[in-house]
Amino acid sequence: MINSKKIQIALILVVLFLVVGFESNMPMSEKKVREKVLDSLEDEYNEKFRIKSFKYTVANKSYQLEVYPKKDPDIIFDVRILPMTGYQINDDYITEQWFIKTEKYIKKYVNRISRKNVYYAIARPIKTELFMKLRDREKATFKEIMKNYRNKSKLATKIYAFKDITSKNEDEVLKDVYELVKFIREEGFKTGKIEIEFYDEDYFRDKDVEKLYEKFDASFNDRYNNFLNYRIDINEKEFHKVKSIKGVKKNLRVWDLVQKGIPQNPEKPYEEYNNSKEDK
Repeated sequence: MINSKKIQIALILVVLFLVVGFESNMPMSEKKVREKVLDSLEDEYNEKFRIKSFKYTVANKSYQLEVYPKKDPDIIFDVRILPMTGYQINDDYITEQWFIKTEKYIKKYVNRISRKNVYYAIARPIKTELFMKLRDREKATFKEIMKNYRNKSKLATKIYAFKDITSKNEDEVLKDVYELVKFIREEGFKTGKIEIEFYDEDYFRDKDVEKLYEKFDASFNDRYNNFLNYRIDINEKEFHKVKSIKGVKKNLRVWDLVQKGIPQNPEKPYEEYNNSKEDK
């Protein structure tokens, strides 16, 4: 019993030694960094913030924190403090706010296209100079973008839809996509960009797609490329040409045929897709 207590005490001392040693190797203590970040953000944006997570990387002596505004906890953004910048505070608050607010703005239209989805979207000035000015110098909010710069901005979104497109539901899907196009146009944006990838509905039926996307992020498409069936890609130039459901259909592509380099007839995508499957 005595030996057991001695072992427990020894382990506690070892842990304390490691923690103190780790803290002492930091250029700034965790407490100091937390205080510095909150003070700086509150001065910069004139609102209160909370820290969700804290991370110190020994290799490059850098700090990374996840922070959110007290009044809007859905906006979680990164704060980085790096030695190469003299330990100045760099944050993504403005950009992340634009993303989150835009995603809420179009959410009902995305859900009509596919109830099961993962997507991101941003409303932002088209010209880089104006974008940098509003983001970095003026710290413009989403509300200010919408009020003063909508006619100089584009709304861009990338949607991962876990839904099959068939000859039976094709018109409904295309109609829902066109409703999103119309909404962006009628809201007064200069242009829009819509990318939608339709993945195999059955394969992802019981999967938590948000967790999968969070885990694989940029490599999601490569990892699940075999389950990608259809793609709609309406770029900024094509956006103004889409004046009907038929205009959306012209931008619908069967992914299996795209990879094979087979020219597609937008009027008969399913016939070609079935023929390509028979050739396998």
